Amino acid sequence: MHEGWNYHKWETVKDQPKYRFYRFQSLKKAENACKFTEIKFTGVEVIDNTDANYKCTPAVTLVSTDEKEENQVIELNPVEYQAALTGVINAISPRFGNVVGGEDITFTGKGLDATKEKYKITMDGIDCPLKEATTTKLVCTTGKRPGLRKSTLSIVHSD
Repeated sequence: MHEGWNYHKWETVKDQPKYRFYRFQSLKKAENACKFTEIKFTGVEVIDNTDANYKCTPAVTLVSTDEKEENQVIELNPVEYQAALTGVINAISPRFGNVVGGEDITFTGKGLDATKEKYKITMDGIDCPLKEATTTKLVCTTGKRPGLRKSTLSIVHSD
């Protein structure tokens, strides 16, 4: 870990860890210790469970640097994963496009929300306004891409 953004991409799904805990620890004294401002886990299965529904209460443990003080455990609100409520995207077409924009991109899947207003899609950091939303596909129109950019895709669904 170092200052800035750190990431790791596993080569196969089999290589991805399925840990119950992730621990970040500094070996330096408290005044020189690492300080986190943001931690984000994406794309990693942290609960090795294939049930269609799963409930749990996540917790954050604040580890004291003073041996005389106890660690503080903060339980967060319970969460429930429900496969029936979770949309799945299986395909993106076309796979490649031009930098001019104006191309329709189709995301095909199942269990998607058909309410257009609930989605925000960005590709390479550029808005891709949603043109159509059904339970099996989303269609957005790409914007102009000014030069080379790191390739990213973000599909945010909000209630």
